[in-house]
Amino acid sequence: MNVRDKIFDSTSSDRSLDVQLASSSRELLQEKVTFVEARRPDAQYEELKKLYKPLNNLPEEKLGVSSSIRERNAAESEVSGSGGVDGPRVDLFPSERVELLWKAPRRVGAGLANLGNTCFLNSVLQCLSYTPPLVNYLQSGDHTRQCRMVGFCAMCEIKQHIDVVLKASGKVVRPMGIVQRLKSIAKHFRVGRQEDAHEFLRYLVDGLQKSCLTGFSKLDTTSQGTSVVHRIFGGYHRSQVKCLKCRFESNTYEPLLDISLNIKVSQMDNSVQAMSYREMGLHKGKKSRDSE
Repeated sequence: MNVRDKIFDSTSSDRSLDVQLASSSRELLQEKVTFVEARRPDAQYEELKKLYKPLNNLPEEKLGVSSSIRERNAAESEVSGSGGVDGPRVDLFPSERVELLWKAPRRVGAGLANLGNTCFLNSVLQCLSYTPPLVNYLQSGDHTRQCRMVGFCAMCEIKQHIDVVLKASGKVVRPMGIVQRLKSIAKHFRVGRQEDAHEFLRYLVDGLQKSCLTGFSKLDTTSQGTSVVHRIFGGYHRSQVKCLKCRFESNTYEPLLDISLNIKVSQMDNSVQAMSYREMGLHKGKKSRDSE
């Protein structure tokens, strides 16, 4: 048998195998499949449900799901998280422990000396020094007892600064501790150079968040969102895609620690509303997209 004959013989064998596979698949697909509700929940399946979300989730009525199962799924969704965000595996700082108001009336603390173009730093430190939930947490001593940072700890440094400021009412304090560790907060910052206050705040809050997460390995994103810093300063940005034909909504949540708003808008509610936007596009059907 020459090379040409071998090629044709191989091709005919492949075609014969394709015919056999097609015939077997047709018989299998024509068999009726009946689904029976399990007597007890599958633990492995429930764990997998927490990791993945269906992309083409159909209404459960169309899938033949009983009303009892729908009610159970709805109850599980309420327990899993707030606003559609999956529940955390680890709750680092329960929300009920956040104290939004001052525990008692207090006098105004000290002012801050300008150590050479440090007005950006002073303005941020003064804002944090009079943020009640943050001060209440620091003065409770929880972080001091649980700190696992090696070397510079932004949370410990801020606590020392706030303690000094609030005890020195009517005086002027030199924030040397923060200024000397400026590069530990943001490597590209330089002492004596004017920097952006908002940028400094973002790096400082990120440092506070790092102080809360140090010592915890492999935390999922939602669990990181339960730190005391995220409870006070954070939230979630929701991006929603809705099909205008079947009305199905697909939501994506991204954690955030600040929101940039247009300061030209007079009222805060209007500023938040202006930040949200809606897009409408046509791609194999009508879809709309909301961001908030």
